[in-house]
Amino acid sequence: MHSVINRMYCAGALVAGSLLLSGCGGFGGVELNGGIFDMLGVSELGKKKAEPKIAQRTGIVVPPQTASLPVPGSRPVPQQVASADGQQWPVNPEDAKNAQQAAVKAKHEAFCAEQRRRLDAKLIDTMENGPLGSCHKSVLKSLGINSTPFQRENPEQTQ
Repeated sequence: MHSVINRMYCAGALVAGSLLLSGCGGFGGVELNGGIFDMLGVSELGKKKAEPKIAQRTGIVVPPQTASLPVPGSRPVPQQVASADGQQWPVNPEDAKNAQQAAVKAKHEAFCAEQRRRLDAKLIDTMENGPLGSCHKSVLKSLGINSTPFQRENPEQTQ
């Protein structure tokens, strides 16, 4: 009786092992390499791989009307600044923007100082808003946080 049960276990193990090995060849990315697999014919050693199919690229897109294009060389000359040694250098837009913001901030500080002086001298009852907003002192302004939720594009335009 024990020999029949042992034979059934062995037969089951062989069937399970063959099923597991047959499943390995079907998964992508798993390759069976070796002499035994070559003899069984399950390795990919002698088989040709198919060329990948790539979609054809589109050609160069040309504008439908070339008459609306600017003439080459007609681009406006960028602003230039003379340096100390006489060389001409283009103006960096970020530096120009920072200089403009510093000028507006200095204008705001001067306006607010004048408003505080007039308020202390009792010439006015309330302070007006400057180019960047309110002139009142606050903790948030000393930290550099603007009181308006959205920063204006052009701070010199006030109502």
